[in-house]
Amino acid sequence: MGLEKNIQDSFRNWKDESMFVNQEFAVTHQFENEWSKDLNLIYNYKFLLGKRLANGFSIYGGPSFNMQVSRVNGAEDYSWYSLWSPERKGREYQFWVGFTAGIRLFKQKAPARFKDEFNNWDIDW
Repeated sequence: MGLEKNIQDSFRNWKDESMFVNQEFAVTHQFENEWSKDLNLIYNYKFLLGKRLANGFSIYGGPSFNMQVSRVNGAEDYSWYSLWSPERKGREYQFWVGFTAGIRLFKQKAPARFKDEFNNWDIDW
């Protein structure tokens, strides 16, 4: 699941219309050799900044935050390292940070700006 939005919707002072923010969330079930219902999930969130360089070409990059929840022996092999690896109720957890970078090809256009309804409220806090 993901969302791409104009850079100004996240950073109001950034005026470059060719910049964008892309946020993605994914859950994957990892299998060891064959189909299994054993718990072995990786949750992944990415916050990516990108720039459209031409109508059919853009680059992007940013951090990814990852968590694995598993009841499978040897599941720690899916990451090179772990910032924190607790174990609770028979489940092994791993947390790590990564980086994603890439290019996109084909026609792209700037996403429309979100309406900011909160700026129109007349509230005296």
